[in-house]
Amino acid sequence: MFMYIEAGLYGPDFDSVVDVADIDELLARCKMGIVARVIIPMTFSGYGESLIDTSNRRSIQRDFAANRFKMHKGYLTVSAYQFKTHEWVRELIETLQEKYPVYDDSDHSKLESETLTEFVVDELRYAHIHDDNFPELDREEIERVLFDTDHGERIEYWEWAFIEGGDTPAIQVKDFETLKAQFLERWAIMPMGDTSN
Repeated sequence: MFMYIEAGLYGPDFDSVVDVADIDELLARCKMGIVARVIIPMTFSGYGESLIDTSNRRSIQRDFAANRFKMHKGYLTVSAYQFKTHEWVRELIETLQEKYPVYDDSDHSKLESETLTEFVVDELRYAHIHDDNFPELDREEIERVLFDTDHGERIEYWEWAFIEGGDTPAIQVKDFETLKAQFLERWAIMPMGDTSN
């Protein structure tokens, strides 16, 4: 479904959107003057937003002038005028809605990687709470161990951590134990892990 904000109802108190079945109907409504703004699919911001939403929003805002798309009620939107005037705007919306929901695969992959890294660092940061053998380290120390290449290849945590359901980072308990063991081995041979003094 394609979503839009009705003319005359656009503003801070507007609580809902109208949807139509296809892009031709949306274009016809824009030409009739009953559409104020068209919602860009897969750009939601707020509770429950997906990694695709986040990536699409930041990539579209990166690629176009700041005044081209505006946030409204948690979505990027474009004016009805731009929608009916520019074919590329219609193609963008139709592609995201019906063909492929990711605007920039490279940015989406980067965001997945950033999300996994943050998740793994957080898991290791609080591992000492449940494991007396694991040191209490800050974020910077954990990242130095994970990304260290002076003492062998970097720890490939993405072999165990994964994005579940497209949005939620996760790791199996047994895999986390393996990751912790590799982490401790690397930490022990690094100057920061030398506790013999």
